[in-house]
Amino acid sequence: MGVTLASNARIRECRPDDLAIVAALFQRILRNGEKCNLAALESYLRNLFFEHPWQDPEFTSRVSVSADGVVNGFVGVLPLRMAHRGTQVRAALVGTLMVDNPQQDPLAGARLLRSFLTGPQDLSLSESANSLAQRMWQRLGGGTAPAYSMDWARVLRPAQFGVAMLKAPDWIEGLLRPVGFVVDTLLGSAKSRRFRIEPIDPRVERADIGTNELVALIRQFAARYELAPAWDDASLRWFLTHAARKDPFGELISRVVRAKNGTPLGCYLYYGQPGGMAIVLQIFSSPENADTVVKCLLADANDRGCAAVRGRVQPDLLDALQQNGCIFKHVGSLTIHARNAELLAAIRAGNALVTGLAGETWTRLIHGKFV
Repeated sequence: MGVTLASNARIRECRPDDLAIVAALFQRILRNGEKCNLAALESYLRNLFFEHPWQDPEFTSRVSVSADGVVNGFVGVLPLRMAHRGTQVRAALVGTLMVDNPQQDPLAGARLLRSFLTGPQDLSLSESANSLAQRMWQRLGGGTAPAYSMDWARVLRPAQFGVAMLKAPDWIEGLLRPVGFVVDTLLGSAKSRRFRIEPIDPRVERADIGTNELVALIRQFAARYELAPAWDDASLRWFLTHAARKDPFGELISRVVRAKNGTPLGCYLYYGQPGGMAIVLQIFSSPENADTVVKCLLADANDRGCAAVRGRVQPDLLDALQQNGCIFKHVGSLTIHARNAELLAAIRAGNALVTGLAGETWTRLIHGKFV
């Protein structure tokens, strides 16, 4: 049953038969009415929120229903199984918070968020909260993790990067791209190369990686964090299958970095295509090899002709990113709410894996296309 509110609106669990309305709200509010196949989006929402491998009846998405019975808001909830020092933690991710005509009911978003935060989970997270959502979290007893709330970028080809950042119509970008290529070629041949990528240590190699090995390596490197998702092979494959499709960003590239004796030093996953922005989903590394793995990632994107590389800061990789010429900018905040102070301490200390595959940016709701 929904809880009746003073405004005669109520919050209740989202049901599969709500998804057509939710899809229409998503397209209109969060995608600004851009062209979208609503049937494909509805199908994706069903798979994401009702067929998740960690589905838990206590962690459900919510809708806001107006006094006249119309669904006018939604907050998406994804269950997240985590481990803290070997102990299982019930966590949940919240994203896709949206309200239709918030001027008519300015508290609807706060009610949706409060209904989530008062759930049974030990830890609540949102990876991409804007300033409004951040303030709501803080008013409801949550906080932010500044060390996880920055994006980093490394420009590789400045002229092509400028063309990509224009976000011009395709026909204009098609005309400008060759000009950018010529300018970058001239810059690359100059004596001073501010955007130069350092040579890779000859004692290491980077190579493509199959799904079986990738799953094993991700679980191996995730285990070094004090707080991290408790993936098993099947659930991690499900996450990776979802992550593999981000049409605007190009192919999902997965590579391993190995020492010459075959020992894995780390691995990384990113989306990239020539002339475009390479978007990093996750970097995995042991602490002592972070610089090497970051260098290999940048060299890999450079070899593919990407104009720049961008990703979310992982605190344990911050020094390696700084040493490799990256710049930093706040785009969205990691917001957190926990009943256990030790969970908060692990995140604030940077000893947690809570973004990327462990967060929500693997979903197609973040920059994906539905056509």
